[in-house]
Amino acid sequence: EVENPIKNNGLNPVPVKSLNGNRILVSVPIEDRLVYLQAWKLEIGSVSVYLLDANVEKNLPNDRIITKNLYPADQINRLQHAMILGIGGQKLIASLGINPCIYHMNEGHSALLSLELIRSEMKKNRVTFSKAKDIIRKIIVFTNHTLVIAGNDLFEEGLVKLVLEKYAKEELQTPGENILTLGKDLATGLFSMTMFSFSVSEKVNAVSKLHAFNDH
Repeated sequence: EVENPIKNNGLNPVPVKSLNGNRILVSVPIEDRLVYLQAWKLEIGSVSVYLLDANVEKNLPNDRIITKNLYPADQINRLQHAMILGIGGQKLIASLGINPCIYHMNEGHSALLSLELIRSEMKKNRVTFSKAKDIIRKIIVFTNHTLVIAGNDLFEEGLVKLVLEKYAKEELQTPGENILTLGKDLATGLFSMTMFSFSVSEKVNAVSKLHAFNDH
């Protein structure tokens, strides 16, 4: 079994397992392959925190280190993190039978969870990508937490299409351009996780007036 990644830091998360005792694995399509994720559960008071880890034997060597560092400088790795946190995170809680009535996104890092909600809605009710997006918006709240770059990721559109194209075509049955449009930052021409979060959220707020986009 893979070594507990943070036990030596004074924390002791436990492996997340199914009722039959097997490790729960979820997969996320990244570029042209599947990346498998295992989960750890950490109890902090009355709150359960789930951590995702790509250091799984069935992954390619380069994929096993995707989650090694937090907030990497490399743009591909940052986008991979966003897919794992958002899409992988939603797949995990769904596999555990957890069905939140409201999803709260603090900054845009988890924004891609909306795509997995869209996929689920499309499958359940046999609706289009556009219709599913309008439905899931009603259960998403977004908090714009900071105006600094670290909290407002911008990506080249070509990179986003490269990393997300397999998921868009195979899971969402929609061209990657439809996802790019939702996150288009008109000022830069880049894909903005913050703008994407605005597009998929019914309610938007900020932690202070300073952190609000007054023109939105």
